[in-house]
Amino acid sequence: MQIKSMLMISLLFIMSQACYGAACDIRNTLVVDFASYNPFATQDNDSAGDIKINCIGIALLTIEISAGASGQINQRKMFSNNEALNYNLYSNAGRTTIWNTLRTLVIGNRIFTIYGRIPAGQDVRPGVYTDNPTVTLYF
Repeated sequence: MQIKSMLMISLLFIMSQACYGAACDIRNTLVVDFASYNPFATQDNDSAGDIKINCIGIALLTIEISAGASGQINQRKMFSNNEALNYNLYSNAGRTTIWNTLRTLVIGNRIFTIYGRIPAGQDVRPGVYTDNPTVTLYF
C-alpha cells in the first residue's frame, strides 16, 4: 500500500530595519515531496527541497518555517481528511535540528536546503496527505 504525501510551502516576506542597505528576495523554492509513503517500510522516508535567496548587499536574515496545520513545530503533521501523518522539517542533513527559525548572514545568492522526514512505522490509511507551512523571511 502506497500513500502519496507532499508539502506545499507558502512564502511570506517581512522587512525590517536590519537590512544594512540590502534588498533580498526569494528567487524560487523546491517543494519537499516525499513521493509515496509505505507504512510497512522499516526506514524513515526522507526528502529535501530548497529555498534560493538573493540579496543585493549584506543582510542578516531570519528564515522561519511555520508549524503548518498541526500548530506544533516539534511534530508537524500532514492530513488526508481526518487522518494524520507525522513528519518534520530540519535545517541539517542529519535531521537532528528541527527548522523553526534560522538566523544567518546572506551576501548575494544563497541556497538553503529544507530536509524533510516522515518517521517509519505509522499506520495510516491510503490517501493524499498534505500540509502547507509558511516560509517567512525577516530582514
